[in-house]
Amino acid sequence: MTSSLAIPHKSLEAMKLAYLTASKSKGFNLLLLATPGKGKTRFLERLYGIGLVHSFDPKGTNTIAPLIHSGKVFVNEDFEKGMVNRVTAFQRHIEEYEKLKSEGVFNTIDFFCIDGGGRYAESVEFQVMKKEGRLPADWKSKTVEGMDMRIQDWKTVGRVMNKWVPDYCSSLPCNFILTMNIEQAVDGVTGGYVYKPAISGKSADVLPSLFDFVWYLTADKTGERWVTMQPDGRYDAKTRDYLGGATEEHKPLGEVLGQKQKLKDLPRLFKEAGYEDLFI
Repeated sequence: MTSSLAIPHKSLEAMKLAYLTASKSKGFNLLLLATPGKGKTRFLERLYGIGLVHSFDPKGTNTIAPLIHSGKVFVNEDFEKGMVNRVTAFQRHIEEYEKLKSEGVFNTIDFFCIDGGGRYAESVEFQVMKKEGRLPADWKSKTVEGMDMRIQDWKTVGRVMNKWVPDYCSSLPCNFILTMNIEQAVDGVTGGYVYKPAISGKSADVLPSLFDFVWYLTADKTGERWVTMQPDGRYDAKTRDYLGGATEEHKPLGEVLGQKQKLKDLPRLFKEAGYEDLFI
């Protein structure tokens, strides 16, 4: 008797062909977390190819000036200027992002980075308050924590983030990186200290769930930079086993990378897993 699986139904064959031939994103979408000054922006030096940065972090791209001058990285700093900019930065970023998508720009680069994720999220929060007509008169001198954010406001912020972050992660033909500071928090279960994205409300828990890769960048006393890629009790990191377009010849990244590695070793390790055009 012939197995029903020996001769696949033509609709299954069609689905397989569609999957193998579909245009997919490169699959590397990374939330890169660290305390200030640990090299989140300079991480871009290690990425293969040419990239575009939308910077929300004032003067944050100064550390990659050589990459900008060499033409490896192109930067739009329009979203980081001034306190008033916090209300309009996110909307202007989205307008520019959609314009670049329609023009096919992301097909010509290897990675897209939003640098300064905390201010990016803050701009979303300020925009929500503005649309609700509830920006306080002295909003220019306030942080989000100093404003009267309601539960429904945080839900709106969550809906905005849940719309756009997956779009960056899955619809682009290039890789995507979001950099963000971290802050210390107390684990509600163990009582120990953990580190989370330095953003307000429940976004600190929701945002990492939208990424396939959540890495924490640290530096030791010698200045050596390390990347935590799997959870260790303090850092809730994660690493997806396979990128888009992986074949049976690729090795699971979780096994190859382990829990923690030196940043400078990433090119060798990704090559070992079968990916040669991601890190240099």
